[in-house]
Amino acid sequence: MPNPIMEQINSGSRPTVPSNPMNQLNQQIQPAKQALRQMMNLKNPQAMMNQMLMNNPNIQQAISFIRQAGNNPAAAFTALAKQKGVDPQAFMNELLSQ
Repeated sequence: MPNPIMEQINSGSRPTVPSNPMNQLNQQIQPAKQALRQMMNLKNPQAMMNQMLMNNPNIQQAISFIRQAGNNPAAAFTALAKQKGVDPQAFMNELLSQ
């Protein structure tokens, strides 16, 4: 009967060793830690937050839509609601009734 360990040694392959979960966690949180360090080193954390928001495609789309409505968020909401076939006032009433 063949010995699986000797077969691996002779074939040159190495058995897979599970990676350390702490190393995986550290790799996953590095971007957040880097962003936090950058924010703490800034004199203007609001500028950093604005920059992060501008990198979010959903936020960019919303800002673009608001700018098209003359920088008026209420007008942008009303226009989008009407475009989608929704009564803006009925939507707000439903939202606020919850």
